[in-house]
Amino acid sequence: MFTIVGKTFFRVIGFIAILGLAGPVTISLHGAPLSGNTLTLQEAIHIALQQNPDLLLAANRSRSSEITWEKQRGSFLPDLSLSSSGNRQAGKSVDPVSGDYTASAYTRFSLNLSSSLTLFNGFANTSSLHQTRENRDAAQAELSRTRQGVVFSVTNEFVRSLTARSFVSVEKENHKAQENLLKQISAFFEAGRRSVADLYQQQAEIAASEYRLQEAERAYQEAAIALLQSLGRDPGMDILLQEPAVDEMVKSLQVILDDHSASAENIPDRPDIAAGENRVAAARYAVRAARSGYYPRLSVSAGVGSSYSSAIPGSDLEDQLLDRNLSASISLNLAVPLFDRGLTRQEVAAAKIQLDNEQVTLARRRRQVTAEVRQARLNWESASRQLASANTQLKYAGAALNSVEDRYRASTATLSEVSQSRALYRQARYNHVAARYTLLLRGLEILYSRGDEENLLALVTESAMDDAAAPATQGEHE
Repeated sequence: MFTIVGKTFFRVIGFIAILGLAGPVTISLHGAPLSGNTLTLQEAIHIALQQNPDLLLAANRSRSSEITWEKQRGSFLPDLSLSSSGNRQAGKSVDPVSGDYTASAYTRFSLNLSSSLTLFNGFANTSSLHQTRENRDAAQAELSRTRQGVVFSVTNEFVRSLTARSFVSVEKENHKAQENLLKQISAFFEAGRRSVADLYQQQAEIAASEYRLQEAERAYQEAAIALLQSLGRDPGMDILLQEPAVDEMVKSLQVILDDHSASAENIPDRPDIAAGENRVAAARYAVRAARSGYYPRLSVSAGVGSSYSSAIPGSDLEDQLLDRNLSASISLNLAVPLFDRGLTRQEVAAAKIQLDNEQVTLARRRRQVTAEVRQARLNWESASRQLASANTQLKYAGAALNSVEDRYRASTATLSEVSQSRALYRQARYNHVAARYTLLLRGLEILYSRGDEENLLALVTESAMDDAAAPATQGEHE
């Protein structure tokens, strides 16, 4: 019997890693009753979308790529600059008539307005513009995929915490049943209907039950701390997790997945696939921009300027600036590359390597996405079968336990049979919890693997919002 209990305990701990859920149990992170800080799935997702570091970094990259694109657009416009210089000079000079030294002081300054425009640079500017546009679109697509990942990750963490909490509920119920059985055995022992060995054996069962309960509470505390850390909240705060409408979510998932089953084999239009396509296009434009070094460059520049000097007698400021010293110029500049020490050839070769890398990355990503979608579908189908098996197991394990307990009260069954049946029933409860909520997450995994952000957000937010107003129910949903 103890061997069975030991094996069951380790299987129970292993199931904590499986994402599932059951009825809420009020457990504090410090072992005391919760203070009433209710956290719904919708609120958890909202907090993560506002504070998740990965999402914030992705948003910054998207804004940075937008700025780079705007900067590149500005390169097609002419520049315009205004410059001015002035000085004051004092000294002595020789009078050419008298030969005497005379002191003199002069003021000079100039004013120039200039502009230049690139007419042709081997398509470098247009290629760079298209490249930055593709990089901008790629960053926006990556931001969308990061947002989907945050939603799915938070949902996993939330359900993992609820799973651990539901295991505490199972262990509490089992511990209470073991205590009730101890009372019966004590009464039977005093009446001389049971041996002292049964009494000692049941006391050992209660001790083992207390140990499992403590382990379940510790696992829940760890899961809740991890959830709070992922949300950027104080890991020491007390929270009461609100269970979402799981059954309704599973039904909605079934409808959505049935509608998409016909196209399940196709590569989905995921944001990271779109981002990879943008990166490939950007790499092609980079090759074109690198080839611009083979072409001549043509630019035009124009300027207007004037100057003033107090050393010119009989001329005032307005006369010199607007008449005598006013000048204008316009020029065309043509540069033909003859020998650049092979720099252009090397840049083109490097750009082609980068293009090949992006194409290989995109092809690998497409294969990976196809595998993820198919694997998610298989996981969903497997989880559906496991839930059906868990329901059957729970039904017959409960019936078997009731039968053995009745036989034990009638002195036709041993305590070992009761303990074994109760261990099987407790394991059936664990399996049912895990299978029920694993099915939910496997369905959400399909939406995430397909990049279906609309349905993913609708399910995890609207269902949580509809259920938030409903009071929390105690115990398991069997």
